[in-house]
Amino acid sequence: MKMNLDFVGVAKRQVAELKQQKVDYIILLSHLGTYRDKIVAENVSGIDYIIGGHSHKVYFYPRKFNGVSLVETGWKANHVGELTLAFDKNSKKLYGTSYALYPVHPWIFGVDQEFNQHVANTINEYEESSDSPICQVQKKLDKAQFIKKFTDLLMQELGSDVVLLNESKFDQGLKKGSQTVQNLFDVLSPQIQPPATTGIASLYTMIISKSNFESIQSYANKNKKVYLEVSPPLSDTQELTLVGHKEYLLNLPHYFGFESKNKPKFLGETWVVIRDLCQNSKL
Repeated sequence: MKMNLDFVGVAKRQVAELKQQKVDYIILLSHLGTYRDKIVAENVSGIDYIIGGHSHKVYFYPRKFNGVSLVETGWKANHVGELTLAFDKNSKKLYGTSYALYPVHPWIFGVDQEFNQHVANTINEYEESSDSPICQVQKKLDKAQFIKKFTDLLMQELGSDVVLLNESKFDQGLKKGSQTVQNLFDVLSPQIQPPATTGIASLYTMIISKSNFESIQSYANKNKKVYLEVSPPLSDTQELTLVGHKEYLLNLPHYFGFESKNKPKFLGETWVVIRDLCQNSKL
């Protein structure tokens, strides 16, 4: 399976095909996120409206980019959007639009017991789901506490000297008690990645020198989103075991200005490492 990440080029080709079919109005249903939706709106002519996703934004009013309206309805079905388009029957031209966003709450919509039962029956056909409890967390950890705990465990369990993480790849901490796969997955921010590749928030390990570490430390001191932790003491001649996010370890020259003869080795997707630590009662 291959994915074409040239979303502007793909959109241009799709719009051209639709225009050849005499389509009057083009709506892009996107899961690129607001940043990339804006790029599409500014670089692809012919799109009239974008219904976006991935960024988890809640837009009560459409945003405009290059004359293109963009809406997004939050996440986990916490809102429902309603878009109405009014066309003239004869000319088939659009003469009006309206958009409304409704919070999903039992007081507003009521509870659909029949549908809820249908969902429950469907889920029960499978042995487990993302909502099945798989482990326990001993105490509540907010985002900062979780990152610190996770880092300490990477050092203890893997024997690493240095851990290098991007704080922006973490979205939240963990509640105390029973955890589901979804709970553990939600710790991380949403990310875009091609299929059959490791995510930018996956973990890699490699050996670095003391001078390499000093370059990393210098960069970390200037960038707030970089989380760097060291297991002291460090000797001048010591080779150091580094564990970190793929984003950094596979882009050493870009971030830290040095090349390494030692190639980074894949450790695992971050959420899988979190799951294994949780199942082994480490969290």
